[in-house]
Amino acid sequence: MPAEESHKQDDRRGAAKPESASWSRVKRRLLALLILGLIGTALVRSSLSSSAGLYWNFGYLHTECECLADGCDPYSAGALSREMSSRGETVKGDYDPQSLVYPTSSLLVLAPFERLRWPAAALVFNCISALTMASACLLLLNRLKLEDYPTACAVLFATLIGQPMREAMSLGNPALLCASLCGIAVILLFDSSRPATATAACVMLAYALALKPQLALAPAIFLLLHDKTRVTAGRAWLLFGVAMLASALGCGIRLGSLHYLTQFAADVRLSLLPGHLSDSSPRNPSSYDFLNLQALLLFALPIPTLWANCIAAAITAGLAGAVGWFWRRKDAVRNRPWTMLALLVLISLMPLYHRGYDRLLGLLLVPAIVELNEQARIEAWATAAMAVIWLTSDMFLRRWISVPVRPALELIICALLLTSLRAREGSNTAVAHGILDSSSPRISVVDSRFYPHAKALKPRHIPA
Repeated sequence: MPAEESHKQDDRRGAAKPESASWSRVKRRLLALLILGLIGTALVRSSLSSSAGLYWNFGYLHTECECLADGCDPYSAGALSREMSSRGETVKGDYDPQSLVYPTSSLLVLAPFERLRWPAAALVFNCISALTMASACLLLLNRLKLEDYPTACAVLFATLIGQPMREAMSLGNPALLCASLCGIAVILLFDSSRPATATAACVMLAYALALKPQLALAPAIFLLLHDKTRVTAGRAWLLFGVAMLASALGCGIRLGSLHYLTQFAADVRLSLLPGHLSDSSPRNPSSYDFLNLQALLLFALPIPTLWANCIAAAITAGLAGAVGWFWRRKDAVRNRPWTMLALLVLISLMPLYHRGYDRLLGLLLVPAIVELNEQARIEAWATAAMAVIWLTSDMFLRRWISVPVRPALELIICALLLTSLRAREGSNTAVAHGILDSSSPRISVVDSRFYPHAKALKPRHIPA
């Protein structure tokens, strides 16, 4: 009788599998349509609102490319204003020298858009950024089977409907394209070992580094340190170095000297002065939007900027040291690669100048939530809740709290992720080797694409 009952149970399971698989496909298609609808809506809204003269961030870069093509200094506000007026593009607005702090590599990778007139160039750039973000989201949806993980879906949709997405599109900021390229590159490198895929990921990562280096820094460092992706990431860093050198020398040759570097350094120093664009203190009205720890410290404590910089550096070093310890001693990079990547992403936002739209890099938190769901369900829900608040805090928190809360939320998420890494080694080892216990019914064998180092073992039949 026990044998007959077990055969009947197996037959029922086999009959339920097609229905379950078809329902999963339906859910996945619905989520895909929702993703495309949200991105398309954001694109249309930004296009309609930007007719009144937005796309300011891309406007700076576009005029710099135009100016360089005509042989004038792209880091001179006066030269940019004259260039813009000569082309009849007054809709872009006035130029502030402290905003002209993008490196020459950004001008190199955006040079093709110089051929397009304004605002067609901005519209094309935004369309490309939106399509890249859609590709990154659909790639995550298909590779990680997000329809089975509501917490990860919540973080993904918070990324798409939050203020970061709207700001990046309305301003034409490169953060959207940079974050999307980083997400695609990481997924491709972990998902496939084919040379063509690795080459595409290498080019995407190098482009992201050249476009906005401070945002792509964490994914590029993680891939460089990981055994599986070190070679490809090293090639991407090499391409980035070549782009930086070629753009710097090319700009100097075009202008006949390297005097633009002096102007660039002066613009950076100007932006750091009290009350200016990169100042993290309350004297800068836009510093509430910052993601770095200095903004939180200077708003909350009456301390000098130097002290805030030192404290922020110490906290960042402490978190980086903790990540390094788990990396080396607990081998977390093999057992929990996505969690380690999420930690590096959050830590990279803390010490440097970052604005609210740079939270789009939170797209790389989605795989970490999926990974955490298989380790500690409660911690996964808590981390997802903090991530959603971090991505959508613009909508409600500023009404009640006068201190920038995003850096504090980053610290909380880091603490939750580090705590999850302290889970008992038996659980981590089971997941890393592709075996889950009977209390985790979602998957019996971990997909080797999700855990690149997991061995393809057959599921164990645990007697009832």
